[in-house]
Amino acid sequence: MRAKKERQTRFYAIVTALTLLFLLIGCGSAEKPESTVQKNEQSEAVQIAPAAEAVDVDTETEPEVIEPEAAEEEEAPQITSKPAEKEAYSVGDSVYDGDLELVYIRSGEYKEKNAYLRPKDGNKYIFLEFAAINHSSYEDYTVSDFDFECYAGGYACETYYGGENDLSSSLSPGRSTSGFLYYEVPKDEEEIEIEYSGDIFSSKKIKFLYEGEISSDFEIEKNTEASENAIHVGETVETDSLTITYLSCAVDKGKSYSKPQPGKQFVTCEFEFQNKSESDESVSYFGFKCFADGNSCDQEYFRDDGLSASISAGRKAKGTVTFEVPVDAEVVEVEYEVGFWNKTTLIFDAKIS
Repeated sequence: MRAKKERQTRFYAIVTALTLLFLLIGCGSAEKPESTVQKNEQSEAVQIAPAAEAVDVDTETEPEVIEPEAAEEEEAPQITSKPAEKEAYSVGDSVYDGDLELVYIRSGEYKEKNAYLRPKDGNKYIFLEFAAINHSSYEDYTVSDFDFECYAGGYACETYYGGENDLSSSLSPGRSTSGFLYYEVPKDEEEIEIEYSGDIFSSKKIKFLYEGEISSDFEIEKNTEASENAIHVGETVETDSLTITYLSCAVDKGKSYSKPQPGKQFVTCEFEFQNKSESDESVSYFGFKCFADGNSCDQEYFRDDGLSASISAGRKAKGTVTFEVPVDAEVVEVEYEVGFWNKTTLIFDAKIS
């Protein structure tokens, strides 16, 4: 009888233990939906967090966390309109150096009219025309003849500086320019290549082929939208160290030895600078840029009152800047950059009505 009672006691103990076990399992199952919600919240956070932080996610939960890379590929695929890179570029091609687009417009032989500027015997002058477009929304780009080198049959060739409208400009965001490169090369050389290396921090070279008299139909698009914050004649603007007054803007006839090209005119702007800081300030016409319908304009230096001075504290300077702009340009704007660390670009309306 005692043995039977002991077996019953063990039986009830086992039943009680199993019952408690099932109750515990049931409680654990009831808590799982709450745990799943927490994981989903963590998963959303992980998608925008660095991969290293994803290690901190609770690894005991069952739902899988989406990897950051996978989330980016599925939700925000990168789409680019930049052309595929080539080993060498021909007339009509375009290539990007960062956000600066270079378009190879045309090429050919350059005929120098000045009898005193002829090429050496057995040589000829050639030209290549390019457009440069700054597609950045915040960064300036500079393009220069010095960014290019010419090689004929593998040998370096001399740059010729006697041509007009050279390819040199500093471009603000959204601005563009076009111009020519000139070189002296052997007449009978067929393998002529021009290398571009605009990025001083990179050894990468972009190669362009000279293939004779070839032209594309590329034209730079005009940007006729005026800047909203443009400063007009008669207005004054304050910076941290300067007070700048825009005095006048007018068509300039030039000098007997300096006349505008057909379809263009000289425009001269006059400014007054006052130094309101406690240290000297330097101002110069070299700090100005001009754009007509978004395209860079050449600066002229024939005037004897060009703006160039070192101004002591409280002192003033007055002077002019002159540019050659198309007569039919709808929007003409002159830019001046102030500040060294925190640079600000001032834009002056230079449209002659």
